[in-house]
Amino acid sequence: MFCFKEEKERLEMERRKQEELKRAQEEEELLKKKEKQAAQQAASREKALRAEEKKRKAAEEQERLRKLQEARQAAAKKAAEEKEALKKAKTANLSSDIPSKQVESDQTIKKVPQKQHVQATQ
Repeated sequence: MFCFKEEKERLEMERRKQEELKRAQEEEELLKKKEKQAAQQAASREKALRAEEKKRKAAEEQERLRKLQEARQAAAKKAAEEKEALKKAKTANLSSDIPSKQVESDQTIKKVPQKQHVQATQ
């Protein structure tokens, strides 16, 4: 009977050890799962942050290109306006030069016959 009782206690202790070992393994597996999940979440957050940073940089680049394009368009418009103004100024100068030359030539023509007339009378 004594051996039976000791054997029963030994089996009970062994069963408890097995249960504790099983519980420890389950806790370890659960801990590993949680760590893995946390690592995946961290990787996911990191990936999202990189994607957000990439989007932000792309938006900044788009804005920079838009401003550059606007500056080019403004410069082209200004150059076209200056060219048009120069063309108008040349046209205005040519049209104002023509009457003044005609006036000068008219005055010269009038003066020349008067001098000849004066010489002829002397």
